[in-house]
Amino acid sequence: MHAITASVLALLMLPAIPGQLVAATPSHDQVATPTVVAPGQTANDWRHGTTRIYVGCDAFTSAAARTETSTSRVTITRTVTMGDHGTLLVAVCSNPSTGFRWTWPTWTHSLFRYVARSYVEPATAMPGAAGKDLFRFVARHAGNGRIVLTYSQPWAGGQKNAWALILNVRALTAKPVPPVPSVPAVNSVSMTCDEFPTAQDASGHATVERSVTARGSVTVTLCSNASTGFSWEQPTFDATALELTSHTTPPAASGPIGAAGTETWTFKVLKSVDSTVTFQYSQPWDGGTKDVWTLTLTVHAA
Repeated sequence: MHAITASVLALLMLPAIPGQLVAATPSHDQVATPTVVAPGQTANDWRHGTTRIYVGCDAFTSAAARTETSTSRVTITRTVTMGDHGTLLVAVCSNPSTGFRWTWPTWTHSLFRYVARSYVEPATAMPGAAGKDLFRFVARHAGNGRIVLTYSQPWAGGQKNAWALILNVRALTAKPVPPVPSVPAVNSVSMTCDEFPTAQDASGHATVERSVTARGSVTVTLCSNASTGFSWEQPTFDATALELTSHTTPPAASGPIGAAGTETWTFKVLKSVDSTVTFQYSQPWDGGTKDVWTLTLTVHAA
């Protein structure tokens, strides 16, 4: 075997590491003061007047190297003071090719309002390069609070909380937040087979985020087609906030052989908190395609 081929195979046989397969990322985390951006810059740029913090992959991997094993959990804690506009943008290294993802954040709800999440593709086209996940928060009022992000393999049996970022945040001033009108309970979410392909990335995987305001219970109905070899894995959720009370697979409606059907899950809301449910559509056997579709559902308990 040629030496080059052997070295490539050796790289491919390495165990999955949360941070990166190939690409390097900035070598430190940084908190910057607000800057002015020029007109025409993309949404990936930091916005004017926003306090921001970025933590790169090697901030976590260098901490892991100081532990006994590469699978040890790594926690980084930072203190941040928000700027004059009361807006905080948190950027963290993210590499979906490793199977790890940043899960839904937890934060001090009385102080912060969670605004949005987005993903920034890596600057290089090199396979396995790491990108960034962006999380935006707005202060409701001045005060001290905490934001926690965790990095996990979302499937059953996957490594949980391999990385954690804890931000102790001091908000100096608050950005005015318009009153939120009361939202009637919806209690159900459904998605067809046509909705996921529109969200596919270059790798053919699709991640969709939805939210629902629920009172008492919530029902989720998703397209499913067992004839393709794909099926929805057991959803992951906070068992202290939700209880899965039923899971059904109704027969497909009359139609051609191989027609898609649906799967339906019903959850009981246990307490009045925001929580998330993650659904992933995979081929369940070893070597099968995993997480070709992912739905992250935020449940707002009414």
